[in-house]
Amino acid sequence: MKCSICNRSFDKSDLAAGTCQECFDVIDQTQIKELRNHLNLDAYKPPEISVPANKEAPILPPESKQCIHCYADLMGDDLEQWDNEGICAFCGGNNPESKPIANINNQLETPDMSSSLALVDESHPKCNFILNSGSSIGKVISLPVNIDIGRREVRQTISDSTYGGILSKISSEHIKIHLDEKGAILIEDLGSLNGTFINGNKVVGPIPTPLNEMDVLNLHDLSLVLKSNSRPLVHVRHNQSLVSVCKAVENVPFTIHLGRNTSEQSREPWFRMAQLQLANESVKIDAMQYISRRHLFLKFKHNDASDISLRIWHEDGKDACEILLPQQNSVKKSAVLSASEEQLLSLSATVEIKFHENDFTVWFEE
Repeated sequence: MKCSICNRSFDKSDLAAGTCQECFDVIDQTQIKELRNHLNLDAYKPPEISVPANKEAPILPPESKQCIHCYADLMGDDLEQWDNEGICAFCGGNNPESKPIANINNQLETPDMSSSLALVDESHPKCNFILNSGSSIGKVISLPVNIDIGRREVRQTISDSTYGGILSKISSEHIKIHLDEKGAILIEDLGSLNGTFINGNKVVGPIPTPLNEMDVLNLHDLSLVLKSNSRPLVHVRHNQSLVSVCKAVENVPFTIHLGRNTSEQSREPWFRMAQLQLANESVKIDAMQYISRRHLFLKFKHNDASDISLRIWHEDGKDACEILLPQQNSVKKSAVLSASEEQLLSLSATVEIKFHENDFTVWFEE
């Protein structure tokens, strides 16, 4: 079969191009069919595609429900908490279709309860903390050692529903508390979304970070301070924020600084917590501006089994504060004590310190 223009004999290359490869004259459809027959080629057929049979069951999405308050999708442990305890793990809202909260709490207190909290109580030691944020500030809570801790475990220790917003920022697996062979407490962050901080420094990586007395542990906006099992303890509370810290008297002598900054120029833990607690109270937060970077010092010294001496002094140039000291069943009002003057205190004594609209209370726990 030849081209009608240049008399070229057609071959497969002409058929594939649809034109004569010498004069480039277009081969029409009738000529293409004739050329296929001439070259003994079958007509073009598209390949047959067979769809493989799917023998596996489809992967279904996990069971979930939506909180009617914050519209968060609840799955896994969060869904179990919503169904069984009637509390949203994110906003703290109540599930109207669950059992009443009071009944749930009663069940949690029974010896035959099957929740994870019961297992924790039986097989894990606990670490005590003073709560230093939210409406239940000052409450002592206990968190288990050597297990993963998230918002579910923290919520089981804080029954106050006003903490819903704060607890919603805690991850389902947030921290792990370690106890080493010397009895020291260490904190490990488990890859939490909003972070874990000790004295404002972020805890990162798999290596646990030591947590000492009077250090502030922040799980996002939840502020906690270690409470030692040793007795007696000395407590110091900032009365405007109700933030308190404590230290075992067995570790005397020691000094507590009531100022903004540490000697390393980082924020004092108590001041950091007070600022966070008073963030929405402009009058009280303004009063804290009168506290200098290095301001007032309380030095404690153990004299014998029942008495502790206290020295209170300012750095040079600071305004004097007012101190109310117990003395023979009465109260002695004085200016700041000098660095060389000691006030003998019994373990039942309470000391009030006032300066620039900031009040502090010092007391002992036997």
